[in-house]
Amino acid sequence: MSRRLVRVLEYGLGAAAIGYLAVYVGIALLRIRYPFDLEWMEGALIDHVRRILDGQPIYAAPSLDFIPFLYPPLYYYVSAAVAAVIGIGPVPLRLVSFVCSLGCFAVIAGLVRRETGSGWAGLVAAGLFAATYRAGGAWFDLARVDSLFLLLTLGAVYLIRWGATHRSWAAAGALLALAALTKQTAIMIAGPLVLYAVVVDIRRGLVLAASLAVLFGGATLALNAATHGWYWDYTFALPLRIQDVGTTQAAFWTADLFGPVPIATAMALAYLVMRLAQKHRPAVFYAVFTAAFVGSAWASRIHAGAYANVLIPAYAALAVVFALAIHDLPGVAAAEHAPALRTFAAVFGVTQFALLVYSPSAQVPTSRDLALQRELLQRIAAADGDVWLPQHGYFPLLAGKAPHAQGWAITDINRAGTPDERQRLFAELHDALASHRFRLIILDRMDDWLEADLERYYRRQGSVFDRDGLWTVTGYRTRPRWIYVPKTPAN
Repeated sequence: MSRRLVRVLEYGLGAAAIGYLAVYVGIALLRIRYPFDLEWMEGALIDHVRRILDGQPIYAAPSLDFIPFLYPPLYYYVSAAVAAVIGIGPVPLRLVSFVCSLGCFAVIAGLVRRETGSGWAGLVAAGLFAATYRAGGAWFDLARVDSLFLLLTLGAVYLIRWGATHRSWAAAGALLALAALTKQTAIMIAGPLVLYAVVVDIRRGLVLAASLAVLFGGATLALNAATHGWYWDYTFALPLRIQDVGTTQAAFWTADLFGPVPIATAMALAYLVMRLAQKHRPAVFYAVFTAAFVGSAWASRIHAGAYANVLIPAYAALAVVFALAIHDLPGVAAAEHAPALRTFAAVFGVTQFALLVYSPSAQVPTSRDLALQRELLQRIAAADGDVWLPQHGYFPLLAGKAPHAQGWAITDINRAGTPDERQRLFAELHDALASHRFRLIILDRMDDWLEADLERYYRRQGSVFDRDGLWTVTGYRTRPRWIYVPKTPAN
């Protein structure tokens, strides 16, 4: 194997990493100002931020006006701070996620660079994570909690690995607490990391655990007291009651890991096994890190309705360990085998990047989508009263209409709320439909909790559009389909 060939392959690997990073940034910049939902939850998350800016509570009794999604509030408050400066809408929420995604790339690259002393290896790690953008749901830049949660968690990982003082491990505990106040998945990740910290250095580990417990526990108690128990109900009690198991363990490994990242997964696992057998101390940390991140993805993915975004932490961990393997494997082999291993490592790396190729244009709404959203906006604005889009939050505000509860949040109450919560909510819904509170109801789908009263008090007027388009580009594929108007005595 010639050195020139190895250099060409390694330059190619670096170029692929840069290419995927650049493509992601381009997609994110093209999508950030799109005024409609890129994914079905985005609009409703904007409603959360708007309530903060209006001084209204997020966690309160479910009503037809608003029901929160089942997340802690940190992402909403960070986004509200940005929205207070640049205005409400999808841009501030997507901007927070975009900046956090860039931070994730930087932490991943920094972690590998510091471990290996190689900026090239750090670039490969960050580039491979960027390459999983579509495999993880094209999610990094959405108005969703995931990128902020991941950045905070990766920051804690970096401090646990490289922090040499009690203060740095206390900061790691604080970052884990903030991550858990963004998305509950961080609690699953925190467990193995705290255990590792305590075993490695019991004093600093206890400082980390205390920092995590005090900040997260204190914030949880304060939020629960301030919301009269509703915070706990929405972020812990209700999710625990919604535990339908969907996919299997085998599907997680075969479809989610060995499907899009087979080489990275195999090399990462082989590398960890080999280095642990060699009693390489850093390998213990990376084994715990990988187990925590991949394990949290598995635990999230097996539930019915879980989408590919729950895999993002697993892809982040595999990108890190894969880059370590690419860099280290030639150095741990016998001298006569090192050049061949270096070549094979580069070939495997280029092949893994090639397996993740996706269509950038498919991630970006088209000019037709923009034309259709303007058409929908005009129709909503022309209505002489309230308009309800159960599957799309925020959008009615653009037409000067009041927002209302998101349909999926109502579904959560219907399937797992307490009897009293369900009775009050659906009595309110019945009264609203019976009194023709909404002059238009625009549906993407028909929910069972809506169908009977809707058919009784409203009639389908027709389709929203006479042409295709305005589909969400990721997640649950949906778009406004049917218009319902109040029935008159004659019909």
